[in-house]
Amino acid sequence: VAVAFHAMTYDCPYIIWLSSFYGMSETEDGAYVSFVDANGGYDYTMTPEERDDALDKMYEQINAFVSKNLITSMTDFEIELAAHDWLCERSVYDDAAADSLETGEDEKYVNAWTAYGAIIEGRAVCEGYAHALQLVLNYLGIPCAALRVWSDDEMHMICVVQIDGDWVYIDPTWNDKDACGLEYTHDFFNLNYDEIKVTHQIYEPWQTVKKKGQKLDSNFNIYLPESTSKGHNYYKVMGRQINSQAEFNTVVINQFKALR
Repeated sequence: VAVAFHAMTYDCPYIIWLSSFYGMSETEDGAYVSFVDANGGYDYTMTPEERDDALDKMYEQINAFVSKNLITSMTDFEIELAAHDWLCERSVYDDAAADSLETGEDEKYVNAWTAYGAIIEGRAVCEGYAHALQLVLNYLGIPCAALRVWSDDEMHMICVVQIDGDWVYIDPTWNDKDACGLEYTHDFFNLNYDEIKVTHQIYEPWQTVKKKGQKLDSNFNIYLPESTSKGHNYYKVMGRQINSQAEFNTVVINQFKALR
């Protein structure tokens, strides 16, 4: 059940009316799954009417982004970059929502874990950021999946994106630097596995976890593609990656010239 539930929520970022938690119950008729908050509270987070209205609002904003920012000649990297920057510009990290898991007030912030929270309400936690980017990129035909990781001593969610046939990692939450007084950066934009694992421990596929005899709760991913390419890193593509002292001088001079 855990694998099926996570597969559904990982693959369908447009499902914004379910909580991130679920419980199992058993009756004489068999077992069934219900969707609840951390304290066993609510079932669905929206009525059917609210859900339809929320989806209409999301796709209206996505289509507006497409009309304003994209042209047919753009590469997948350029589309990904535009979508990432658009998301970071319109959303901030919701500290109150993150803290609500400890205070038991998470029912007040249910949208923060969804693409709707990031795209429409402009406030989200990592799960909302990841699902929002996943929703936009998939809508535009770019394969993107959400991944669970462990970083900075807590559970976290990022994305893995396929660019020109290569899978790379992107963390829109950590790139959004509002709390630091910055708008956003691209420090975690299209890293390969060796690069992302320096700061993020990516959970193994569920099959591996099961073979090890470990409990399948939230400590697994559905699919984990191979990621070795260094060619799509933001700083490399933009000509800002520095590998030597000579390159440092060239890059810095060029960047100062660009500011004139």
